[in-house]
Amino acid sequence: MNEFLGPGWSAPASNSTGLTVGEDGLLSFGLFTEAKWIWAGVGFLIAASCFFVCMSIVALKYGTGISKVSAVPDEEELEQVGVASEGE
Repeated sequence: MNEFLGPGWSAPASNSTGLTVGEDGLLSFGLFTEAKWIWAGVGFLIAASCFFVCMSIVALKYGTGISKVSAVPDEEELEQVGVASEGE
């Protein structure tokens, strides 16, 4: 779950709270030590991933995208601009 909850940090803390050194260190920074918060984080990551994938699908389905641009204009576009063709 976390390095601070491992056996290397399992010595009793110097204060008399009954916590280990690792738990005391996590709580001093305002972090949670229960396993339920790990599963809450995993659930949030899955939900956020699903949300952004769905929003990407919606954006790709209903977005207009880039309009068609051709590198070489066709004959109709040239006539509208008034450029004479080479054959005339």
